[in-house]
Amino acid sequence: MANEWNTGSFVSEIGKYIDNIPSALSGTNMNGTILRSIEYVTNYTGDTISSSSVALKYQNAILFKSCFDLLTSMNLIGIDANTSLGDFNVLNGGADKNVLTSASKWESALKDELRILGRKCVMFKANS
Repeated sequence: MANEWNTGSFVSEIGKYIDNIPSALSGTNMNGTILRSIEYVTNYTGDTISSSSVALKYQNAILFKSCFDLLTSMNLIGIDANTSLGDFNVLNGGADKNVLTSASKWESALKDELRILGRKCVMFKANS
């Protein structure tokens, strides 16, 4: 399907929202962040999600989780960057608070997206 993404698709999409990603977090490290985000959403929903073909319904949650994790990591190493989420934009110049403000917005968007996806509920009957 044309709407399915792989890890490379997420890397490209993240680059549209966050600029000045340090080399310490790009490449293999970013790929690892995306794979952990896929695992997180997989564990949350109880669904099986392949890293080579992520269905459209999971893409936002994985993208938002990856951006949140990336910005959190950037804050830990002291990097500041421009970021945008819809009409919300944060520009360089706010020291580490800029990255934390941006991460907070991505985390909020992630929580909303996970609520939309929902969780599988498994019921068991107790034997009497």
